[in-house]
Amino acid sequence: MLRQVPPSQCKQGTSGDGIVQLGVRSIGRQDFRTTVVVCRLSPRWTAGPLASLLPAAQNVTATGQYFGGVELPGVERGIWAGDKHCCRVCEEKKRARQYVHQGSGRVQGWTRRATERRHRDASSLHQTVAVPGGHIPIESVANYDGNILLENSRAHEIDELCERLWNDRHNVQVITLHHLCLPRGIYAIIAPKSEWLVGDWNICMRIQVHDPAFDVPREILVKILVPACFGESTNPGTVEEKIRVTVGSYTWYQAHCPTIPVPHLYGFGLPNGLQFTHVAQTEAKSHLAYEVLNESVAGGNCDALVSNYIADECGNKMPADTGYMIFEYIEGANIQKLSDTWDLYADDSVRQATLRLSIARLMISLASAPKSKIGSFAFSDNSLVTLTNRPLCNASLKMERSGVPRVTEQGTTYNSTKAFVADMLKLHDSRISKQPDAIKNAEKCREQMGFRALLRGLAQHFIRHDLGDGVFVAQLLDLDINHIAVDSAWNITYLFDLESICVLPVEALQEPEWLCGLLVEEGPNQLTYEQAREGFMDAFEELESDMKPKTTNTISLTQTMEEMWQGRGFWFFVSLLSPHGMYDLVYPKLRARFMQLSVQEIEEVSVSLWGHDPERVVTKITNGHKKYLDKVHAAFSSETTDTSN
Repeated sequence: MLRQVPPSQCKQGTSGDGIVQLGVRSIGRQDFRTTVVVCRLSPRWTAGPLASLLPAAQNVTATGQYFGGVELPGVERGIWAGDKHCCRVCEEKKRARQYVHQGSGRVQGWTRRATERRHRDASSLHQTVAVPGGHIPIESVANYDGNILLENSRAHEIDELCERLWNDRHNVQVITLHHLCLPRGIYAIIAPKSEWLVGDWNICMRIQVHDPAFDVPREILVKILVPACFGESTNPGTVEEKIRVTVGSYTWYQAHCPTIPVPHLYGFGLPNGLQFTHVAQTEAKSHLAYEVLNESVAGGNCDALVSNYIADECGNKMPADTGYMIFEYIEGANIQKLSDTWDLYADDSVRQATLRLSIARLMISLASAPKSKIGSFAFSDNSLVTLTNRPLCNASLKMERSGVPRVTEQGTTYNSTKAFVADMLKLHDSRISKQPDAIKNAEKCREQMGFRALLRGLAQHFIRHDLGDGVFVAQLLDLDINHIAVDSAWNITYLFDLESICVLPVEALQEPEWLCGLLVEEGPNQLTYEQAREGFMDAFEELESDMKPKTTNTISLTQTMEEMWQGRGFWFFVSLLSPHGMYDLVYPKLRARFMQLSVQEIEEVSVSLWGHDPERVVTKITNGHKKYLDKVHAAFSSETTDTSN
């Protein structure tokens, strides 16, 4: 994780290529180490001259050309390469900013794609392959962590969508003003395409709206969902499903956790053309319709939540056949991301204790009342939010867009923990045979097949049978450290984004892994995961006792979480809710349970999964991987041939 170095701590040097201002911070974190450099330099610079200016610096990996293995533009004045954050070194050059997020040894997340594209040396284009978020060397495609064929296609579709949106940006402006209930004549400026943010699922653009009712321009964030990122071509309707679940999650969250605000959702549009606006911005007749709906639901004692969104058609449609959501953009001097101060205070026991309390309070508030089934809250056309959709977690979406067949259809819910676990295991089992990049060789194939059989055999040990069909509570999945705003004491003050709220078995309730696993850098005072978790659970137990949620009438959340941790069920659900199954991490944790199964039981489970001839399955899967590599070679070998000529 990277953070800004104050100008007073920057070192300066000179060379024939111009003045260089360097802000350096060496950050250690498990499997990577990097150095941040803010500089004014030409594309000819390399790490050599930078390192000579900083004899005390270690591992100088950032220059005007490269950062963490990803090519960046040479910049005229200076940029800050950081964790989804940019510091304007020169106000007049703010459009030259570049976002880079480095983690787990490779660059992920947001990147300023268009700026990179514009400044990249032409010859290097033939040496790299486009993937969402940047480019990778062509010689690395065979070892790419993912289906490079799908990812390359997705990258091109993202570029094409960006181009379509930019060419028809007038419609984007008009639609935004419509959801803000402002006349079309209002001045609205869309940020240049070079400043758009491309994430795992969306293209995000900022719009500055000069509303005469405000003294300063309003900042609006428009999220355009990318169909290719949801596997829309093979699973049609997923984009619409994601929007309905997101709106349902926001509605349900604001009704049950009002103490921690989230960005205001002004309105949204579905791929089918339907558009909805927050009732606060609509005309009087919409207010009246909303009140009538509220009264009818309350009078009928319906098990539903009335959302704040009313159908509000606009004559203009989004340029692409996809959906969108329009949020307020959150920024300001009082808005401080937790990730920006994590390295400074990660070992501060007082701040950590405060943060644990905030997260524990959030988790307990969400899980305060048991639900009747497993699923997601979804928005319907009549403005109601109901628990009627499948549990839509990122793990399922990522596997499905990678070619794994969908197991749970839209509109499906579960009435028992066993049924949910069985379908999630089935989804992971399909990944081995249906995702050609998942298995590299026969040895890995056997390991994964054995791991899947082990999980099947142990599943019954990680489900609380004393709860009957199960107890189901709402849980905030994928709580990202970059989506949390805190005050100076580390009280949570804002959530920038709600990735996914699902109602899941209470056995799956867990603290965010980064809260306990990435506390401090390596050193003699480093806390272990278990020690850190112990501190969190103390805070959780105290809060549960004080808050007395309705769930405690049925079950103790603290006791369940402790039982799952002690019995290794924690790691079972980590694997279940991960898109890759977390084999390397989870398998060692479950080995203690392995001896509970006899050889005969393991063989029976293995046969039920893979048949009486598992080696035949191994051969089929490895042959599939070889065919995949042949396709990769055929797809990209022409580029290397063209370059050599």
